[in-house]
Amino acid sequence: MPSRPSARRPLFSRAFLISAFNFSFFLTLFLAPTLASAQSLPETVEAIDKARVSTRILFITAHPDDEWASLLTYLSRGLHADMALLTITRGQGGQNAIGPEQGAELGVIRTEELLAAGKHYGVRQYFTRAMDTGFVKTPEQAQKIWGNVALEDMVRVIRTFRPQVVINGWAGVHGGHGHHQESGMLVPQAIRAAADPKMFPEQIAEGLPAWKVTLDLRPARDPNVTGAVPMPINDVSPLWGKSYVDMGMEGHAQHRSQGTPSFFGNPFFRRPVSLVRENEKGDPAGTFDIRLLASSLESLGEVSPYLSRTDSDLERARKEALELNRSGAAKSLADAAMVIAQLRGLVLSEHADTSAQILWELDRLREKIDLALNEDIALPMIVEADRHELVAGEKFSVDASFLGQPAVPVKWKLDESSVLVPPGWKIQMEKNGGERNYRFFVQPPGDASAPDAPADAILPYPRPLVQVAPQPPQSKR
Repeated sequence: MPSRPSARRPLFSRAFLISAFNFSFFLTLFLAPTLASAQSLPETVEAIDKARVSTRILFITAHPDDEWASLLTYLSRGLHADMALLTITRGQGGQNAIGPEQGAELGVIRTEELLAAGKHYGVRQYFTRAMDTGFVKTPEQAQKIWGNVALEDMVRVIRTFRPQVVINGWAGVHGGHGHHQESGMLVPQAIRAAADPKMFPEQIAEGLPAWKVTLDLRPARDPNVTGAVPMPINDVSPLWGKSYVDMGMEGHAQHRSQGTPSFFGNPFFRRPVSLVRENEKGDPAGTFDIRLLASSLESLGEVSPYLSRTDSDLERARKEALELNRSGAAKSLADAAMVIAQLRGLVLSEHADTSAQILWELDRLREKIDLALNEDIALPMIVEADRHELVAGEKFSVDASFLGQPAVPVKWKLDESSVLVPPGWKIQMEKNGGERNYRFFVQPPGDASAPDAPADAILPYPRPLVQVAPQPPQSKR
């Protein structure tokens, strides 16, 4: 049994305890940023484009600022793949060019810098529990420090995100920082282990399936490498009006503690980038089909014939969004989500024995459509708590404010059921000013404990304890 927290022991001392969620047109959804404000048209269109691509790509590297910024940006914003970055450490052992913080404090700074960079790249972020202890000379030294924890968490990320493609950021590196070398050596091991249900069986017991990666790649600067497939990183995005290199540089400049702003505009970033296939041993293995980096919804196997209507709805939503017909785009997105909901029921009824992965894919597609709908409606909302540190048994308040009219006229309701909290927590609502301002009082039980789920270890921060989700009003019969 876990020990009971002391009377003043904080449950969680992180500002992101409160997560604000946009209301979705005709749907109750729980996907949105902490501060919800009017989203830009490019963000809406890009979210729609991403919903039409089923490929998930995972890029793996050792430290914050190791990532290939322009490559990540092109894969996410150019090919519209669902792009994730796995950074094995948080950079606690690095330099600090902006202040005195070192160790764990520097790790927090560099985590925030990487998250800021990721907003420019268009990626989601994962970590492992492996520590950055500063420079080491060999991969053997790095392995001795990290033990098995880096591999274990890398496997967890692969089984959680389920990428079809993995890019080994430090593949083939046999000199320099030992963390870089060990990172490159661990990636093929993690890919093999993730596919083996006998490896880390406790993850399987939690419900994470063994996952086989379809394509293992490595980046290359030399376009003449045998089998290299060049990436057009210097092309200009028609949607964003900037090259993928420029957007990537803007992101990489967020690593201020590492002095990277001084490299902004450096020709190094504009050097050619290619991708080369790796074999199971981590050696170069020639070329690959570039279409695997951006597969359409047709790649979703036996349900793909049913998704043609969804893709048509998404294509129509994109056209309407570009015409500034956000209400029409919202209707088309809601239609697309309805098809997915119906298809999910069909799969459950006709493929009950083999439906787990299909249902997972449909749920991911639904999340993408929901996110596009949130971006399109753009309900301007902010949620704030009166404290950033929670204590077991102590009441605190949460204020939810709607700042103005959304881009799409919608109705919503906010009550106690809109506040999502752990079991046993009490909620009381006090309306705080018309139809735009609400106050909730939340009280955790006296025996509440800080979140410590294994899945939290791979996230930038533990999941929010309190979430606010405006609901659609109930229709009257």
